[in-house]
Amino acid sequence: MAVLSMFYGIIISMYYFSNRPFKIEKMNPRVKNVAPNSNYKLYITFDNGEIKIFDVNPYLQIGIFKELKDKALFNSVKPFFGSIQWKNGQDLCPDTLYLESKIVEDDAK
Repeated sequence: MAVLSMFYGIIISMYYFSNRPFKIEKMNPRVKNVAPNSNYKLYITFDNGEIKIFDVNPYLQIGIFKELKDKALFNSVKPFFGSIQWKNGQDLCPDTLYLESKIVEDDAK
């Protein structure tokens, strides 16, 4: 009986390793630093050294993000566990920040 169990265990292992349901992909970079801009944009430095700009304007009409129209609150943004967070608790997914931001040109820095 033990030999039969070992045989099926080997078959199951072989099937699992040759037919994995997903690939482990590298994570997107995380936020290292953030600086608010006067036109509701954020300059974000990622842990891979890239500096990108993220436009918050499209979010300012949605739910809790409406509060960020207040410049003092908008300027309270800080890095938070690889992402960003404002004083009142609003935050954005670090993947959204990285994928939807634009690379800052050297002359715009």
